[in-house]
Order: sequence, then C-alpha cells, then structure tokens
Amino acid sequence: ISSIGVTLIILSAYLNQEDPAVTELNRYNEEMVMGFATLIESRDENTGGHVKRTTRYVKLLSEELHRRGMYREILTKDYMKNLLLAAPMHDIGKIAVSDAILQKPGKLTDEEFENIKKHPVIGAEILGKSKKLSELSDIVLMHHERFDGNGYPTGKAGTEIPIGARIIAICDSIDAITSNRCYR
Repeated sequence: ISSIGVTLIILSAYLNQEDPAVTELNRYNEEMVMGFATLIESRDENTGGHVKRTTRYVKLLSEELHRRGMYREILTKDYMKNLLLAAPMHDIGKIAVSDAILQKPGKLTDEEFENIKKHPVIGAEILGKSKKLSELSDIVLMHHERFDGNGYPTGKAGTEIPIGARIIAICDSIDAITSNRCYR
C-alpha cells in the first residue's frame, strides 16, 4: 500500500508537468494567431497596435475577474487560454471589408457602416471552419453586442452574450476610446 501511494504521487507529479514540446507548439500557435491578426489589422492604418493592446487588456481583465472569483465556473484556465486566442482574432472578419471603407478618413456613410457591421459574422464563419478555433466563433460573432441588446449582429442582451465576448467588447471599446482614430 505504501508503495502504491509513492507511485501515485510520482505519477501525479509527472502528469502535472507540461511537455516542453507541447509548450513550444502552443507558443508557435499563439504567435501564428497573433501574426495573422496583425496582418489583417495592417490593412487599416487607423488601428495600428489595436490587436496587441486589446489582447493585453483582455488578459488583464479576465485574470482580475478570475482572481476576484467572478465567473469562476466559466473563467477556467482553458477558457481563459482560448479567450486569449479569440482576442486577437476578434476583427478577423475585416478581411472581407474593402480597403476603401477600412481606410476611409472621416465618418462612414450608413451603407459603409452596415458593411463594417458584417465583420463579426464573417469572422465567426472563418473561425467556424477550423476544428481548433471553431469554439471561439461565438465570442468573435458577439464582440459588438451590447448588454442592453442594442449591439450587432444578433441583438443579444445581458447574459445571452458569452462572457468572453463581453470582455472583448469592453477591451475593444477601451482601446478605441484611448486611441487616436480619424473616425472617432
């Protein structure tokens, strides 16, 4: 019995260690996601650095919520890891928005704004095609929803909006408010 106890302790310690190859693969995956998101962002001269700043804000906010015990049943280690993959991808649907709209100085027309409002749906469709990233599609889809139901594209409200989308929406707004953008 005492040998089994020691064996279980050693086995437990071994299983809790992360394989360096898996760690390195995860790091490359995160870099690839960030690189792809930065590539998309580079089409819009007004939002330089937005992806990285928003991702940092998402990390800070989600960690603080977790530290305070808020949404603990949702903000698990795995969920927060996935949220940090979704954060840089939140505007990935802008790949389908024309440069004339993305790079337009000044106020958008109603028609141009309607075109921009499609990017969460397109982003969710893009992520939905990936086995690994499909679980992030609802977060990307709903990152422009508002708690009062007046957001887009689905008009969901309150807790119908996933916590990850709510966190990204807050961080996205903070970055928009604190950045110098011609259309603000």
